[in-house]
Parts: sequence; structure tokens; C-alpha cells
Amino acid sequence: MHTELTSAEACEALGVHPSTLSRWVQNGRIIPARKLPGLRGPFLFPPSEIKRLKAELARDARTAGRSRKAASA
Repeated sequence: MHTELTSAEACEALGVHPSTLSRWVQNGRIIPARKLPGLRGPFLFPPSEIKRLKAELARDARTAGRSRKAASA
């Protein structure tokens, strides 16, 4: 059993499209543990990084909801 998540598993856990995950890796928003061999080999992500980003996304969603309400008031 592996402890790191594949790109597909990370996408499922985060609820995002693979292109979004790839963009986040390129932008440094999420840091993979390593990349599997090959030109287009998938990344492997530590569970702690997925947990951190899920918390960040939840916080961003809560903040966005508040700002929309404030803007319409």
C-alpha cells in the first residue's frame, strides 16, 4: 500500500480537473512529493499536501461567499 496519492487520486480528493492540478503544480500552489518516470509521468502527492490544499480551498470558498454577500448589501 502506498501513502502518496497519484495525480488522479489527488484530483478526485480535491474535486478538480487534471488540468487544474497541473496548473497548480506549475504555479507552486501544490508541491508534489515526486514525479514518476517518463515525459508525461504522473506526480505523486503526500497526503499532508492534499489536506493542506483542501483546507485552503475551503477557506477560500468561505471567504468568497462572504464577500459576495457584502458586495450585494
